[in-house]
Amino acid sequence: MNESTLDMMQLDRKFETLIFQIYAYQKAKEMDHQPLTEYNLYAIKTLCSSINYVLEAEERRAKK
Repeated sequence: MNESTLDMMQLDRKFETLIFQIYAYQKAKEMDHQPLTEYNLYAIKTLCSSINYVLEAEERRAKK
């Protein structure tokens, strides 16, 4: 498998994880559990940064 295919497979898993983290954030907010809400917001931010990194790498590969 080439690097691009592996990155896209990894990206799919990151999107699935992001969906779960958003769900977990919403549930923590409903329960008014501030530490868990903050943890989930941090996890969402980290996942978004990671997704953005993979997408930018793919754009750089496409331009070559």
